[in-house]
Amino acid sequence: MQKVVKLKEMSRKMNSEAENKVIDYQKIIDGLIADNLSTNEKILKGNLCVKGTRLPVDTLFDYLQSDHIVDDCVDSYPSLTKNQMRSLLNLAKYSIRKSYENFI
Repeated sequence: MQKVVKLKEMSRKMNSEAENKVIDYQKIIDGLIADNLSTNEKILKGNLCVKGTRLPVDTLFDYLQSDHIVDDCVDSYPSLTKNQMRSLLNLAKYSIRKSYENFI
């Protein structure tokens, strides 16, 4: 019986620690968004931009997905495919947009 109680206590403690890590992770994301991203209806019709610039985030990711950048990366890491590289960049672009929507 005591083992069951101790296991439940350990489980609660682990869940509590996991929740705290999620909160800390969200604070990091919020800080990065606040420090690096902005929108303004007067600048590029309110497109999400790199803060302090007129560079839309989508344009930056389109550049990173250009053939010469992807080829350089794949050449440096032969186990990485072009499709994986582009998929990861799309994931990052989508995640940034979604995180910003949740932030505002």
